[in-house]
Amino acid sequence: MPALIITCIAIVLGLLIVAAVGRPVQECNHPAPDRSYTVDEAHHAMQAYRDCDHQTCEAKFVAFHTLVDAGKLIPVERTSR
Repeated sequence: MPALIITCIAIVLGLLIVAAVGRPVQECNHPAPDRSYTVDEAHHAMQAYRDCDHQTCEAKFVAFHTLVDAGKLIPVERTSR
């Protein structure tokens, strides 16, 4: 029984570390669309470019702000500690 508890704790700690570190941000070169995205297109773009940062990926930047403007996404305000 103690081995099971230790295994469970190790799994939970591993998951917490993965959650804290997150996914690595990939370099991307996705150009902005020729026209504004619809909300559905913006959702698709956010999923398609999930490994990109919305600050550096032009397509994800447009998708991100389309969803913010439509009230579908509320950005998290980050504060320095």
